[in-house]
Amino acid sequence: MIVAWLILLLSSRLLEGGGALEVNDSNPVEHLLIRRCCRPGYDLEDPRDSAATRFRCVPSPDSEFRPEIYSPEHEEFLTEPPAHWQILENTRPACVEPHELRYVARNQLNPFIVFADGSARIEISSDDALSPEDYCLGSRTLLACLPRRNDSLQAAATMRQKIRKCCGEMAVYNIERNACVETSGKASLEDEQILLLGSNENNGKVAAFMEMISGSPKSGCDGNLTIIGEARFSELQSDGSIIVAKHNIPAEEFCIERVQAKDSADLLPG
Repeated sequence: MIVAWLILLLSSRLLEGGGALEVNDSNPVEHLLIRRCCRPGYDLEDPRDSAATRFRCVPSPDSEFRPEIYSPEHEEFLTEPPAHWQILENTRPACVEPHELRYVARNQLNPFIVFADGSARIEISSDDALSPEDYCLGSRTLLACLPRRNDSLQAAATMRQKIRKCCGEMAVYNIERNACVETSGKASLEDEQILLLGSNENNGKVAAFMEMISGSPKSGCDGNLTIIGEARFSELQSDGSIIVAKHNIPAEEFCIERVQAKDSADLLPG
């Protein structure tokens, strides 16, 4: 019996075609109002770099507005805002108590994601979504109406990106059974995180800022997972996505697991 460190993916469709998806407006829909925090040629200033008490827009060398937008329908990031988006320049949301306007940067501690339908999630693994009325966009930042820091919800900066172990604790994925099977080991998820994501230097460093949880991709795959590659040949990104064979796969579309097989030829697709 062979055990390898492999990444399991919901669907192989992400590996077809490659590259970002061009937006097609062949099916017009009602315009969606999306706020852009600053006017063209400007972007949000990081409040940590300034003594200013309000969020300021400062000149930006990159005048092109290309926020990262994910389309669940096509399982790809878009190359430009969807055609049905109507961008409101230099506009910010009006927050209602007990919410306040807060600055959120997209990095390893704040892996927010904006979807083509205009919703946004500060934490990818959370089911709580912001509506377009609750935020405005910078290039890789948000100003969002969020609970005050002393409320029950924690500030986005304290949230850690989640990486999923497909079968959870004390289990691995068995090729022949097409299912998770229990093991005799007693490794915790913390131990598994070091084992699975420490298989190359980059992944080990990036994973140090993340938390491993149990579960398969959230898109709903009914246990039908496809093996796409070995963890040691992947490149984990700070936003929780992973690069496999030059394809960037969003965090919500994959899980990672040890795999059992009778023969090494069974492990990777031909």
